[in-house]
This record gives sequence, structure tokens and C-alpha cells, in this order.
Amino acid sequence: SVVANAALVPLPSASVYRDRLLGAVARGNGERDWAVIAVEQARASGLRTLLEPRLITAPAGSLAGAGPQGGETGWQKFFDGYARFVVHCGLLAELAGADGLALGGGLAATTRRTDGGRRSKATLDEWRRSGWSQVVRAARGAFAGWLTWKADSSVEATELSFWDELDVLACDLEAGI
Repeated sequence: SVVANAALVPLPSASVYRDRLLGAVARGNGERDWAVIAVEQARASGLRTLLEPRLITAPAGSLAGAGPQGGETGWQKFFDGYARFVVHCGLLAELAGADGLALGGGLAATTRRTDGGRRSKATLDEWRRSGWSQVVRAARGAFAGWLTWKADSSVEATELSFWDELDVLACDLEAGI
């Protein structure tokens, strides 16, 4: 079948990319940031690149699912910290020559317009909207490429409150295993 035959075709671009990445490390670039090396070598292989950093917030090294605590002060602390995070990532993406930067994903408690199936309070909507606007402005100040948010589900994509401030829509529509 066509599918079976396609599966037997080698992926020369993956091989070239791997060889370039290993070559960069062998030439003494192993002390550099691996994200920068990977983006540089992908671009040298003719690939378009997207830097997709993830903010690990839970003690076990995973994404915390709950939103900020402590009312308006908690939300402001969250967005101030997240803006610093995206500036760092934006500068890294700019240095590496990435085409795009994903500002995050999987933080539905901070991005959605509803809480638990009901419309969220207007003040909470305002905090989220102004906070993400602050984050997008910070990223644009550090990175000249295109910006996206990688929604982890169609539900997160539908509820994202700031798509209009981004350049590209991204959603992981992978079926659950």
C-alpha cells in the first residue's frame, strides 16, 4: 500500500539535521544553550523553527493546573513573572534566529473565559485579559518573529481570551492514547 511504502522511505532531512546538531557539539559548541544550537542547526538544514518553552511550576516538575491564588495581587504576580519568563525566552529565540515563539500552552486556568463551565466573573476576565496583553507586549519587545500560543486541546483553543493579539494559531489536536 501507499502508506506502507511511505513508511519505508528514509527521512534524509532528519539525518542531515541530526548530523549538523552533533557536528556543532563536536566543534565545541556543547557549552552553549542547547535550544540555540538546535534552532541554529535546524535553520541551517532548511527547516522553519518555533521555540516552545514550557514554564514548569509544580514541585514535581510539571505544569501546575490551578490559576494564581490571592485575588488581584496573585494574578499580577503571576503575569509579572510570566512576562519576565517570555522576555528571557524571546531573547533566546531572537539570538538563535527562530522564526516563531510559542508563549506557552497548557495553562487553561489562566487563559480561559469560563470557570468550571460557567462564565467567569468580569473582574477575573479583566485580570486575565490585561495580564496576557502585558505578556504579549513583553514578548514583542524581545522577539521580532511571530508569536503563538500552543493550546493543548480544542477546548483551550476555543476558550483562549487573547488569540487576537497573536500572529499564528496553534493547537495540539492529537487524539488521546
